[in-house]
Amino acid sequence: MARAYAARLGCIAMVFGLLEHFVGNSQVGQTAMHAVILLLVFSGLGYVIGSVAEELIRQTVEANFRRSVEKSTSGSPPQQKNPK
Repeated sequence: MARAYAARLGCIAMVFGLLEHFVGNSQVGQTAMHAVILLLVFSGLGYVIGSVAEELIRQTVEANFRRSVEKSTSGSPPQQKNPK
């Protein structure tokens, strides 16, 4: 999940950096450098956000699973039928 967030945010930031060039008519070299910097910064940000989200989801699923298992094992044991 972290890599996916990093890739998405990085690409979006780079596209906005390149669009800024077309709107602002700045130099190509300067725009390329700006777009690459945006790509790196937002990829790092996306990686951090994705890592946090992944860990939160993992902890929530694990807690729900543990609660479910605890609930099912803390009840009375199944009663055996008397065979005749």
